[in-house]
Amino acid sequence: MSIGAPEYAHDVLLLLGNRKLCRHIVASSPVTAIVLMDEAARQQKFHVPLGGFAKNITTEAIINRDSILYHEDTYGSDILGWVQPFSNAMYGNYRLVEGLSVGMDSPLDLPWRVSWDMDGDQFEAYCRITLITFKNYIESGLYGGHSYALNRAFDVIKNAGRELYKINGQPMDATDRDPAKRLSAAAHFVRDVINFLGEKKELKFGKLRIPPKGSAGYHANIFDHIADMMYDLLLAASSVRSSPDNAWSIHYGTVWTNFFGFREKSEAWNAIRFKFSRLVFDEIKKLEKFPNYEGSRILGICLNIFGTEIRDKTSYDRGEYRLIKAVLEWTRKNYLWLSEAHPPVAKNCLMGSITFDPKHRRLVKTYAQGLNLTPSQTFLELEMPKPEMLKRQID
Repeated sequence: MSIGAPEYAHDVLLLLGNRKLCRHIVASSPVTAIVLMDEAARQQKFHVPLGGFAKNITTEAIINRDSILYHEDTYGSDILGWVQPFSNAMYGNYRLVEGLSVGMDSPLDLPWRVSWDMDGDQFEAYCRITLITFKNYIESGLYGGHSYALNRAFDVIKNAGRELYKINGQPMDATDRDPAKRLSAAAHFVRDVINFLGEKKELKFGKLRIPPKGSAGYHANIFDHIADMMYDLLLAASSVRSSPDNAWSIHYGTVWTNFFGFREKSEAWNAIRFKFSRLVFDEIKKLEKFPNYEGSRILGICLNIFGTEIRDKTSYDRGEYRLIKAVLEWTRKNYLWLSEAHPPVAKNCLMGSITFDPKHRRLVKTYAQGLNLTPSQTFLELEMPKPEMLKRQID
């Protein structure tokens, strides 16, 4: 049986995915990739076998620091920065990106080794192209459905902080190292996503409070995935425990200011903030029934960020104030019990500049000394465990 033209065309498109060929296209002829992707989008051929080609073009564009991908990241300083022909062709049509993702190969999919080895600048470039696809996903009105391509891209970004533990014990201001740069790029991605959503009117956010994962009725939408990403990045940041200066720089300067530093409080931010705050506080409350190290890390980073006392209410975003108040109140009532029930988990809650003073039954936040003769401190006075709590410990 002879092979017809359609079969040849199919095979040719598969041949275009050759890694070496894609390397040369990126280096010498990126317009080839632009034309192919633009034509697929124009003809609405969203399931043609271009997935391997698109995946390897992105891979080589990220690896090659002189590729057009980096030249377009100039924020309007030249024509490439304004038009961004390569980025828009490769990542600007969500339906094409999603259609190609069916075979696990899309413009946002990378080989796992490349994904794992990206440095700070490469990770920032990956976040930028994911944001382009995300924006078209929202603008197309398709955000109510599940997105395989974006979910996998979000998983890559969630893992930005996997090597942050290497900062522990490093000299002051280790934020110029790749682990910190990857986290910073991911936190800025979250900020850019929320700022973009804030510009969109009449978005449908679904239920603000959904059942826990794995339970009946659980159905997460894209806004839940954004809140999950924020939680995962916060948890990753908690692996930086020392020095106090590095911990504060990562915990507050890199993560929290990007999460809660919005001047305009949009409906999108209110919805995502609510989901994120519930994830944080629900994890802390689990410590009451099951002392564990994930919950202690979340509590620890919150205490280092929040401190041990609440300033004037007007100093906070309303949602931030509620979360801080809830976390500090829970800690005041439960920390002494936790230190009796499971001392290692209680100790794991202490990071950055937070310490425990068992003699006076209080947590202490110590601030930078600066020019003062002694550093200033604030305190959180802790409640003695109630009898029923002690009984629960014995059980």
